[in-house]
Formats: sequence, structure tokens, C-alpha cells
Amino acid sequence: MPDGSRQAAEGLVQARCNGGPEQFWELTKESGRSGTVYSIRNGAGGQCMSVDAARKQEGALVTQYLCGDENGLFADQFWTFRYDGSHRAWQLVNSNSAKCVSVREGGGDMEQALQLACGSAGWGLWRT
Repeated sequence: MPDGSRQAAEGLVQARCNGGPEQFWELTKESGRSGTVYSIRNGAGGQCMSVDAARKQEGALVTQYLCGDENGLFADQFWTFRYDGSHRAWQLVNSNSAKCVSVREGGGDMEQALQLACGSAGWGLWRT
């Protein structure tokens, strides 16, 4: 997120690694769902990785948001991972939309993370 913001609904961005707490995320395996799904919480503010307003459309912003309500996490706060062996990297897939976290082709530092169709292009692959 830009400058370590803790603002709910703040769009996530791609940034150079600097070791700041906002660049660390905690994966939590969630139960009661079919298949293995995870919530992803930010190390700085503890908010969950989400898709803006649970949209399913191409190009929706990937954001941080308060982790669910008294009934549990919101539908757009569940994620799965697909490994791409040819690139030795992961696709991060939103369970609500079946779309991947990506940046636009050629995106650089501070590029907005978006929800886009999953493919094998480098801008939709992530390394840990």
C-alpha cells in the first residue's frame, strides 16, 4: 500500500522491497470452505487483502480492508495460489472472482494492483 497507509479500501501497489512492515503479509488457512483458501493480512495494519466492493469485473482494484464482520470474512477476502513452474512464481487468485492479482503490462514502482484474468504473463506472477 502507498507509504504504509492503514486506510481501509486503500489500493495496493507494487513497490520496491524495503523491508517495511507494510510489505509483509500473513497467510491464514481458513476452514469451512471447499478446497484450501487463505486470508491474507497486512503486517502493518492487520487489514485483509480484498477486491474493491467484492467486484468480479476485470480491472477492479485490489485493496486492503477490515477483515470481515461478526459473521466472518467477506467473500472477496479468500484467496488461492497456483504455481507456475516455468516461471517459478505464483498466481494469486481471488476465490470470489476467479481472477488474479496483477499489475498492468510494463508496470513499475507504485503501480496499482488490479484484478485481471489469470494468464502466464510476468506481470501477474509473484515470488515469495
